[in-house]
Amino acid sequence: MMLPILEFCQSGESVSTSDLNATIADLSEVQAFAGSLEGNRAKKGVFITTSQFSPEATAYVTQIGMKIILIDGQQLSEMMIDHEVGVTVEETYAVRRIDSDYFSEE
Repeated sequence: MMLPILEFCQSGESVSTSDLNATIADLSEVQAFAGSLEGNRAKKGVFITTSQFSPEATAYVTQIGMKIILIDGQQLSEMMIDHEVGVTVEETYAVRRIDSDYFSEE
């Protein structure tokens, strides 16, 4: 069962939803999402899950006429780190280089 935490739709725009399950997002969930897009006359959508997508679900979005982007838990966590959303800096490292001006004779 999918638990939406965000839904946004404007006619002809996109719909976003998220899945809080730890199970694999299967074909039926992606098909239901595609139906929701169609029902709202949206041309594209983003389906985000904290887990993974089944191979059938991944194949399905390549075969339909509308644009659906699938973001799984791995991609989501990478995006969160890249964009510093919900993360904390634990350590920083200093990168040092030789200062060639220090050794030049003036």
